Parts: sequence; C-alpha cells; structure tokens
Amino acid sequence: MQNNGDIYFGDQVTLLAEVSGVEGNADYTIRWQTIYDEEEGWVNIGSGRTYAFTVNESNAKLPYRAVMVCND
Repeated sequence: MQNNGDIYFGDQVTLLAEVSGVEGNADYTIRWQTIYDEEEGWVNIGSGRTYAFTVNESNAKLPYRAVMVCND
C-alpha cells in the first residue's frame, strides 16, 4: 500500500496487487485476505487486482494480504 499522508476513519483505501514474473498465459486469481481472530486464521474477503474498503474502528488495525492462486 502506498499513501501520501495519514489515513483516518472514513477514508476510502484501495489496495493493489502488482504481479510480475508470470510468463505466458498463466491463469491466476488474486485473493485478498485478513485475520479477524487468531483461531479462525486468514479468511477471504475479496478477489481481483484491487481491494477497496472504508477505514473504520473494526478494520483499521487488521492485517491484509494478497494471495496469488494458480487456476489449473
């Protein structure tokens, strides 16, 4: 994530996954994940090159990650 300043509650945030080094016509999906609680672990919250959300108290401190999944 790249930003040009502070992020506040109510701000719209868009995360972008840049994929490089994929050769040919590779078929893949980008899945966005977060952890709501440690017992549940990582859960899918979206898919695609971008994931957008509005920052609020419940998601401000969550970790986010993009996972590339190869489609066979």
